[in-house]
Amino acid sequence: MSQDEIIKEVRAIREAYAEQFGFDIQAIWRDAKEQEGKSGWPVIALEPKHIPVAIERPEVQTQEPA
Repeated sequence: MSQDEIIKEVRAIREAYAEQFGFDIQAIWRDAKEQEGKSGWPVIALEPKHIPVAIERPEVQTQEPA
C-alpha cells in the first residue's frame, strides 16, 4: 500500500517540530499555548464532561493455586 504524499509531508513537519523541542511533550505544549495566545483567535475553555461512575460488577471468583 502506498502512502499518501500529504500524510508523509505532515508527518515530516510534525517530526521536525517535535525535534526542535527535543521531543519534550511539555515543551511542545508550552509552545503551542504561547502560539495560541499570539494568534488573536478567541480561546474557549469548556467544562469537562461528567464521566459516569463505572457500573459495579459482581466480583470474579478466582481459584487459589493448589
